[in-house]
Amino acid sequence: MVITFLIVSPPLKFASEMGEKMKLANIKKPYCFLGCLAVMSIGSARAAPKPSDLPAGHWSMDAALKMIDLGVFSVFSDGTFRGTENLTRYEQSEILFNLAKAIYVQGGIDAQFIRKPNGNLFSDVAGVGSFYANWAGQNQVLLGYPDGTFRGRDALSRYDFITSIYRITQKTFHFTESTESLAVFLTDVPAGHWAVDAARWGVHQNVLLGYPDGTFRGGQAITRYEAVTAFERLYRNILKAQY
Repeated sequence: MVITFLIVSPPLKFASEMGEKMKLANIKKPYCFLGCLAVMSIGSARAAPKPSDLPAGHWSMDAALKMIDLGVFSVFSDGTFRGTENLTRYEQSEILFNLAKAIYVQGGIDAQFIRKPNGNLFSDVAGVGSFYANWAGQNQVLLGYPDGTFRGRDALSRYDFITSIYRITQKTFHFTESTESLAVFLTDVPAGHWAVDAARWGVHQNVLLGYPDGTFRGGQAITRYEAVTAFERLYRNILKAQY
């Protein structure tokens, strides 16, 4: 079966600002400038190659390969995944956009959600590197700071990670669930905390798990291995999409 993808893609120069990553999964045509539409057929496309640094039998292998093949996650230009590295805020904004794009082509969301951002929302991003940050800010899935910065190269905390997933799931895929009745108690996430709903939802939905001692450790940075596993669970269990 041939599936036609309609993609809004940022320019190639952005790869250098995002850690020299390149998209390997199913890409048949080169990236074009912002706002350009490219049509891609993946009916006979080969699966994305396995990252060179992903050990055989690793606990995140299936999730990583699926998300790379779908085009949600990227590998670096040297073919590595670098799963033990912390996920950055820039990377998360790109991944969220890629996820929305993947669901859009399956008819799951409106095209307006993946439109080109309107201007620059943050004082510390500029040029092509601002595409994903501004998209995430414009759609209120990953917010900036009160001082007007995005701080894209900073490591993403578990709180910010699950909150951004919670927001995009609600806004984009119209998936809503009250967290008040959830039988989830996280000892280090007090009632009234700004991320309590997202954290409880994430644990309840088996997207991002807590720790055996009952903590969530939301201020802790999330690694790329942990993040790709969470996204695969979200995609498979909640969005009900088919690989």
